[in-house]
Amino acid sequence: QRWVYGMFGGGHMRHYRDLIRKDGIYMASTVSKTCVAYKCMIQSFNEKEAIGHLGDIEHLRSYLPQNQKETHQKVLLPSHTLYWMTDRTPHEALPMPQTQYRQFFRLVTHKVS
Repeated sequence: QRWVYGMFGGGHMRHYRDLIRKDGIYMASTVSKTCVAYKCMIQSFNEKEAIGHLGDIEHLRSYLPQNQKETHQKVLLPSHTLYWMTDRTPHEALPMPQTQYRQFFRLVTHKVS
């Protein structure tokens, strides 16, 4: 199977070999629609950090796109795609719809916010 690149939260691409990635998170799964990324970034507000311990943003879930009208802001990630995103891009692994084997990884680089 062929792996491809995807990205959220910055960077740019002329060709997949020219992709400029800086720090951030790399994520991939072998099963489609078991990970989601949101097309937004979490930022600090009035010099207060919104992101909790170890990247926790559960307290912000109600602000993330949830309904059908906002689904273009919520992307179910296809399988065999290596995604790069900033550490401020909301993302999560979803429950598997049925029991099956999945390979999943999430690599967080040493330089994150």
